[in-house]
Amino acid sequence: MSCGIQNLTRLTLSCCMNLRCLFSSSTVSSFVQLQCIEIVGCPVLEELIVMDNQEERKKNIVMFPQLQYLKMSDLEKFTSFCTGDLDILEFPSLKELRISKCPEFMVRTTSIFTERVFPNLEKLKVDAKHVVTNKYHLGDERTILSLGDFLQRLHTMKVLQIGGYSASLPYEKVENGMWVEIREAFHLEHILIRESSVTNNLVILRVKGCDHLVNLVPPSTSFQNLTNMVVSRCNNLKIVLTSLIAKTLVRLRYMKIKSCDRITEIVQGDDVVAKDEVITFRELKELKLVDLERLTSFCSGNCAFKFPSLERLVVDDCPDMKIFSEGKLSTPKLHKVERHGEACWAWKDDLNTTIQKLVSLPGMLAGVWSDDSGLQLEATTWFRKLLLPPSEKVIQSGVVARFVEFLTREDNPQLQLEAARALTNIASENTNVVIDGGAVPIFVKLLSSPSDDVREKAVWALGNIARSSPRDRDLVLSEKALIPLLAQLNKHAKPSMLRNATKTLSRFCQGKPEPPFDQVRPALPALAQLVHSNDNDVLRYACEALSCLSDGTNDKIQAVIEADVCPRLVKLLLHPLPFPFGLTPPLWTVRYIVKGDGFLTQCTGIAKEACRTISNITAGNREQIQVVIDAGVIGPLVDLLQNAEFFTKKEAARAISNAISGGTHEQIKYLVRKGCIKPLCDLLLYADPEIVTICLKGLENILKVGEAEMNTGTANRYFNHYARLVEAAEGFKKIEDLKRHDSNGICEKAVKILEIYWSCGVIGRGR
Repeated sequence: MSCGIQNLTRLTLSCCMNLRCLFSSSTVSSFVQLQCIEIVGCPVLEELIVMDNQEERKKNIVMFPQLQYLKMSDLEKFTSFCTGDLDILEFPSLKELRISKCPEFMVRTTSIFTERVFPNLEKLKVDAKHVVTNKYHLGDERTILSLGDFLQRLHTMKVLQIGGYSASLPYEKVENGMWVEIREAFHLEHILIRESSVTNNLVILRVKGCDHLVNLVPPSTSFQNLTNMVVSRCNNLKIVLTSLIAKTLVRLRYMKIKSCDRITEIVQGDDVVAKDEVITFRELKELKLVDLERLTSFCSGNCAFKFPSLERLVVDDCPDMKIFSEGKLSTPKLHKVERHGEACWAWKDDLNTTIQKLVSLPGMLAGVWSDDSGLQLEATTWFRKLLLPPSEKVIQSGVVARFVEFLTREDNPQLQLEAARALTNIASENTNVVIDGGAVPIFVKLLSSPSDDVREKAVWALGNIARSSPRDRDLVLSEKALIPLLAQLNKHAKPSMLRNATKTLSRFCQGKPEPPFDQVRPALPALAQLVHSNDNDVLRYACEALSCLSDGTNDKIQAVIEADVCPRLVKLLLHPLPFPFGLTPPLWTVRYIVKGDGFLTQCTGIAKEACRTISNITAGNREQIQVVIDAGVIGPLVDLLQNAEFFTKKEAARAISNAISGGTHEQIKYLVRKGCIKPLCDLLLYADPEIVTICLKGLENILKVGEAEMNTGTANRYFNHYARLVEAAEGFKKIEDLKRHDSNGICEKAVKILEIYWSCGVIGRGR
């Protein structure tokens, strides 16, 4: 055996279609330095080691002394590590073993997972399907994974991941103890057959997608060191824990139970724990109960619970949950219950009261329809918290009309504010309900409210309605909302009002078909001021509005030009990259303005500065060039290259040439498709040496793309397609004429281009 093989540390085999074994017993001992083996997609591989003769089966002990990592995947015929007695096999240094899609191996050899064979194994990843259908198959499609028996044979194990898919499972380092994750074990009914001390070593337990799981563990199991528990998509599970198990969870810090259709309670309300006994989740900081349609409570029994460390509780989409717990309850650090993210939360007195309020629709309706303004405000506030996202049940209860009525209560600004918030939440998905309820004209009227908060919420609501469709936008504009909205954009406005009002103004201008221009034209003076703002959000929304207003006929473009926004837009484009809110909105506006017919004759200075600014952007990296392309600026630049006065043409040529010089082949081909070759060739006739040099550089880089495509076989091997396009644009003759140019640099560049791309002695050139 060569010394090269003896020093081999890593061996990877993939898609070896005829390989039946990897080593023979006489050669395997030579691989003493092997640390990593990966075998993937070898359909006829049957074993790692084949024994040369019967005597070796009796006397040899096969060892991989340095092997630390072994992965076997997609091996349909693989049955064993070696033929015969497993006592001859040992992996003394193996720390991580991954086995997937090896059905024959898992069915026959689960018993190999012992500490004698793998004395230092720390991490095991195996398919769920075959591990649970081995020796614990019950004969009637019910299966059990005896986790206790399995792990007691491997005391060094830190991570066991049983997954019914090929993707890598996320890894979290566990210093002391064990992490077990079981996914997509569809037929698994029980994880443990009997109580086992091995569960005291668990630190992380995650069980997901086990549809037939009846219970997690036997009722007296102990989890003294468990810190993290996640159970999701186990649709046959009715409870998660017994009270006896719950008492052992003294170190649990995080629990998440999600999307388990039959769970009615988390801790079983049994009689094992006396009524006056307290279950304390001493270290639990975060508890999430999500999408549990039959959950009625955390515990239905009389157990008392203490959560001294609980700071975050999420109860989301649990429609049948009436109370958190029947027994005494202590949550000293908890001050809110989240529903749909941190922004949506509720709290009333204590945890049980909060849960009751969240689900008590009849009581809340009574408060909304009462004559007591305090009850009206409280109920409206609770409805608002329930309406993110909006609930169909709440909408069908008829409260929308009452909320619209509350908008008119000038004597109670707080009630107006809560009603506006509730209607805004409803409008996020049910705009027509709010419109049909008559809220739009009242929201417009509220733009003149003496309350800053009410005005700002009215601005927000009108923006949400206008965003939903062009029809709804036009309805808002027809209610004469624009002028009172513009009144909010004053020097005394709060920053939040400026942002929200500018955002709503932008929404008034957006959409296809465009809004009637006469209705939004009064916004131009305000936008001309807003583009000078130092607030990035205000700038972005103002530029978006201007891009919409300038997208259209010449009279629209002329109105935008007359608003004197162009110099500021050009200055914004000169902002050091990366731009604070992205280049696209001001680039859109520049594109629309530049392509207008009146622009070329009336705004020469602005056109030149705009092109110069764009050339600074295209001189950057490929991502910046792509921003210019995505903004649709290349087409107008090519038009300027053909039709503008000289100095603007020069800056446009610089912008195009920079994009060609720094762009990818695909970006350069895009510029060619937009028609840049003909105007670049035409500019070669100009007397200005600088513009000629710029255009020659651009054409040379285009020709390089054609050369590369010839050499790689992605285009015709016998001629340069882009050389033909240059010829068609009469560029070849113009480049030949440049051989006699007064500038030595231009002359040399022309000669070089002709020699490389049109030399008759070179096969595959343009001529």
